[in-house]
Amino acid sequence: MLDRIRQKLLNRRFKFGFPLFGKVTRTRLPQVTLVVVDCVDYQRARRAFDHCLFYCEFGAAKLLTHFESDDPHVVKIAPIRSIDAYSHFMVKELHRYIDTEFVLVAQWDGFVWQHRMWDPAFLEHDYIGAPWPAHLTRGEQHRNHRVGNGGFSLRSRKLQQFLAEDPRVDVTDNEDVVICQFLRPMLEQAGFSFAPVDLAARFSCEGRLHRAFGHHGHQGWNMPLRPLWLKFYNLLHHGRFDARVR
Repeated sequence: MLDRIRQKLLNRRFKFGFPLFGKVTRTRLPQVTLVVVDCVDYQRARRAFDHCLFYCEFGAAKLLTHFESDDPHVVKIAPIRSIDAYSHFMVKELHRYIDTEFVLVAQWDGFVWQHRMWDPAFLEHDYIGAPWPAHLTRGEQHRNHRVGNGGFSLRSRKLQQFLAEDPRVDVTDNEDVVICQFLRPMLEQAGFSFAPVDLAARFSCEGRLHRAFGHHGHQGWNMPLRPLWLKFYNLLHHGRFDARVR
């Protein structure tokens, strides 16, 4: 019963607990490029993108989409029409858009959760994402390959370039499964490092909320900041009524 009450309070904090009256000190991540790739719903993706920018100051930030926009963060790409096409893009094309040593991949339902939990140790690995439960791994041979979910994940540019250029890399499943389960033995043999499960759990949670830097998995309440909220925050702290992070 106490655990259920604690979870309900955490969910409520997620929805209503953002600091309206206290000014947020953004976490500086100059070695990281924020990337959101979305050709389904621009406004929904934009909301998560702006949410991440609100809490963190990145070396670069790009919203990759085929929708028209005059926003300088938007980079035009060819339409992505399926999950398979998205996975292929994330494995074979993403490296072209990374300007820094690392890329933080976010989605409309995968974004920064508790920015003060950033740990420089996250940058000691080539891939980190929320751990999967063992029963969700693809077969017995991948039971220990639990890191991790791609919907909110940090990857090195070196890894993404290797994936794009190595002819052995074939995208036959969801991109995070391909990278973190099917290819993990080969990638580790090539010198790439996947974060340990305990560190990955502090980096991101998936579905059920717990203390972590990021979160992935839409549950109804865990949504990024609303544009109207950002407008009021900016009016209060910056004297301008718009939702853009500057």
